[in-house]
Amino acid sequence: MIFGLFSRGDIIITPERYNYHPGDIIHGVVSLKLKKPTQANKFSISLRGEQTMRSQSGSFSMRGNEDRSIPQRQTKDVIYQFELPLDGEKEYTEAQYPFEIVIPADIIPQFRNPLANVNIGGVNIGGVLSSVAGLGLGMNMPIVRTDWSLNASLDISGTLDMRKSIQINIG
Repeated sequence: MIFGLFSRGDIIITPERYNYHPGDIIHGVVSLKLKKPTQANKFSISLRGEQTMRSQSGSFSMRGNEDRSIPQRQTKDVIYQFELPLDGEKEYTEAQYPFEIVIPADIIPQFRNPLANVNIGGVNIGGVLSSVAGLGLGMNMPIVRTDWSLNASLDISGTLDMRKSIQINIG
């Protein structure tokens, strides 16, 4: 923690495991350990999915074999957010909160190729483009990554909230 000297305590998220599939239930415990009693509005845990899409316009060669890349473009979007309240407004000290979060069966987003169903002369253009991109032959298909996390938060009035986040895998 950057401000370790000013720490109010710690939040520890302990899931049963770190690898899940759509439709699974995440079981775990969130432990709250505060150095002194603290008045707060709520304590919660959330499941969050953030998708990063990165695309590059391409590369070209100047003066011999020196490759120059055109800058990449990156976007981040929250694709899923579910918050589970664990406790309400009260004075918090030290406690453990068991939790269960159901992962929806349809949670995994699919990257849709806009040319997937386009046929020219009996050839599926989307399939051809995907194959070429897979071979790395210059097609600049976006790289899509989804990061999943469990995030616990103690909402404290008038000051910075306490937060803790851990990465999990869903796939």
